[in-house]
Amino acid sequence: MRKIELFDTTERPRLHVGLRMVKTVLAVYLSAMLVWFALGGTRTPFFAMIAALLCVQPTRTKSLFFAFNRTIGTILGGICGALCLYAAQLLEITSIIPLYYLFICIVLIPIIHITLLIRKPTVSAFACIVFLSVTVVQMQSTDPFIYALYRSLETLSGVLVALVINWFLPSAEAEAAESCPVPEDSGNKKS
Repeated sequence: MRKIELFDTTERPRLHVGLRMVKTVLAVYLSAMLVWFALGGTRTPFFAMIAALLCVQPTRTKSLFFAFNRTIGTILGGICGALCLYAAQLLEITSIIPLYYLFICIVLIPIIHITLLIRKPTVSAFACIVFLSVTVVQMQSTDPFIYALYRSLETLSGVLVALVINWFLPSAEAEAAESCPVPEDSGNKKS
């Protein structure tokens, strides 16, 4: 029988406010302020804040990878969500809730297939989340394309802020290098 581990690590955590926490908080706050000011306080910056939270990673490379995946997933999910909601409104099934939910759940299949076709299976969760946010949260929207556009731009602003923060503030490797003294040469001196 296979043993199931419920925890990510067996190490005791060293509780401190580290650089990644500071960068994450800063990116989330700046994303919120950017969206709030840009849209005159007319929308909550929820999706920008989530994107920033997810895209601040321990290294620039990982941050860029998450940002790219989040961007691809957001665009794919936004387009599919807007098209699906528009079709559902034309077919007048948004008022028949069980049928509408079945419809949007079935549409998840081609979205996941698209992520496999473009060889980005790591994008499927992002794409499906954005798709569901467009089709479920904005079910009664008068213009699904405008909502999908705002939703995508908001997410992309959070991604951009996270990348800028992660690019210009020191990374985890830099923090680790500063905290570890460089070992001296151990007796390999030539006389």
